[in-house]
Amino acid sequence: MKITPLDIRQKRFETVMRGFARPEVSAYLELIAGEFEEVVKENIALKEELKRTQHKLEQHQERERTLQETMVTAQRISEDLKDAAKKEAEIIIADAEHQAEKIVHGAHQRAWS
Repeated sequence: MKITPLDIRQKRFETVMRGFARPEVSAYLELIAGEFEEVVKENIALKEELKRTQHKLEQHQERERTLQETMVTAQRISEDLKDAAKKEAEIIIADAEHQAEKIVHGAHQRAWS
């Protein structure tokens, strides 16, 4: 059973012979109820703050995942570009070597003719 500040304020005790002074008990119960009410309010505020903080954390975690995926994609693209450039350079070099062979072969034919 959860006790609320209102429960504390409304609590009545049976009077017996040689019991406690009613005004003193009432004043103490009112003090406790006030303190308890402050604790409940603080607890509610802290729960709300926790929800906001958890939401922000989730947003940051999602951003981190997105950034990691972006970095991996960028690395793959970079590697693909390097591979493509290397292949293109190899093709250009092979073509240049082929052209050079043609030129040398042509020069040899002219020299022997």
